[in-house]
Amino acid sequence: MYKLFIKPFCDFLVALMGLLILCPIFIIVTISLFFANKGKPILINHPGWQKTTIEKENLGCVLPENLTQQAVQNFCNYPKDIALHEQQKYNAHKVAKEKFSLEVATIKYLNILKCIKTT
Repeated sequence: MYKLFIKPFCDFLVALMGLLILCPIFIIVTISLFFANKGKPILINHPGWQKTTIEKENLGCVLPENLTQQAVQNFCNYPKDIALHEQQKYNAHKVAKEKFSLEVATIKYLNILKCIKTT
């Protein structure tokens, strides 16, 4: 009975508590990634949600994981495009406010807690 019912239930409760404790930390880290650069264009060289967001919203430069001569040349020309930097700076600041502000993060976190409470 312990292995079939009590232990899985206790494991679930411990995992849920861990998620509730760590979730705000993940949200804060995400917010800080966009606000720490103070609206400057972002430069990364790895895949994931940040790459997708940067490319979709035109927030900065994404280098490929495996550099080629063309990628290096494009990167060398990137700092020279002042108009592009201004547009990316504006976009980064806008996305940071609209998607990662404390108010938005708080609403998302409260919605998660409501979903957990109703289940």
